[in-house]
Amino acid sequence: MEFFTMDEKRKIGLPLYLEKDEKFNFSTHSMFRLIFVYEGTGILELNDRRILFMAPTVICVNDRDSILAEEFHNVKAKTIYFNPVVVNNIFTIEKLSEDPSELSQTEFADYCLLSPFLTGVNKVGEVIQMGLTAEKRIMGFLERLGNELDTLDNNFWRCRSRSIIYEILSFLQYLYTEFNIDNNYKVLENHSEIDKVILYIHANYDEKITLSSLTELFHINRTTLSEEFTKVTGQSVIDYVIKLRIKIASILLSQTAVPIGEVVYRTGFNDSTHFGKMFRKHTGFSPSQYRINKSS
Repeated sequence: MEFFTMDEKRKIGLPLYLEKDEKFNFSTHSMFRLIFVYEGTGILELNDRRILFMAPTVICVNDRDSILAEEFHNVKAKTIYFNPVVVNNIFTIEKLSEDPSELSQTEFADYCLLSPFLTGVNKVGEVIQMGLTAEKRIMGFLERLGNELDTLDNNFWRCRSRSIIYEILSFLQYLYTEFNIDNNYKVLENHSEIDKVILYIHANYDEKITLSSLTELFHINRTTLSEEFTKVTGQSVIDYVIKLRIKIASILLSQTAVPIGEVVYRTGFNDSTHFGKMFRKHTGFSPSQYRINKSS
C-alpha cells in the first residue's frame, strides 16, 4: 500500500505523504521513509539491530527495512513517506536494485541523493544524529512541505513538493559527507533491564542522577546495577552520565549563544568549576575556548 497526496479538484496525485505525528505503528512499508525525530529518546529495532537514539535524529529506511519501536520516552517525530519516482521518474523500486553504472550523469546524481535509503554492504538503515542548527533546517523544510501538501493551491504544488524533497535529501547528503556528524549511535546487543536505566539517563541528564537514586527508582541492587550497566555499555554509570552531558554541552556551546553558566545547569552539572574540569578532560578545551574554536 502506498500513501498518495491527492488533489481531488485537479484529479492528480503524488506518491508522497507527510505524517506530522508519527506513531511508529509499522514494521515494514511499501514506501521509502524519512523519519525525523525532533524530541525524546528511545530504543528501536532496525532490522536485526537494537539502536539507542536521541533527538534530533533522522532515520532513513527503504521498503525492505523493518523498524520496530521498543522503548520510547516522550518521542515526537514526523515522517515523509515517498516513492523514489518522486526524485526521478525512472527510479522504480526494481530499477534502484540494478547496477547504477548504467545511469546517465544526471540520473546518477539523483541516485546518490537516495544513497541513505539504499541497501549496501553491512548497511542497516541509516541513522543520522545531528546538531541543533541542522534540526532547525530540517524542521523548516518539513513545514514548507506540509504547507504545500495541505493547501494544493495551484497546478504547481507537485513540482514545488518535489523540489523540497530534493532540498532535504541534498542537505542530508551535505551533512553526512561534509561534516563530522556524530553517528556513533549506541547499538544494544541484547534485551536488558538496563535499557530502562539508559533511557532514563538520556531523558533526565539535566537532573541530579546518582547510583542511589537509580537503585531506588528501578528497585535494583547497587552492585547489580553497576555490574550490569558496565556489561551493557562498557562504562560505569557515572562515566556514562558525564560523557552524555559533555556531548550535549558541546552542542550547546558550538551551535547556540546560550551563556556558559546556563549550559552548566542545562546539562545537570550545577557546579561551574566541576563542569569546566570535566569539559576540558573530555574535549581538551575549556568551554570558552571550545565555543571560540567551533564558531570560527
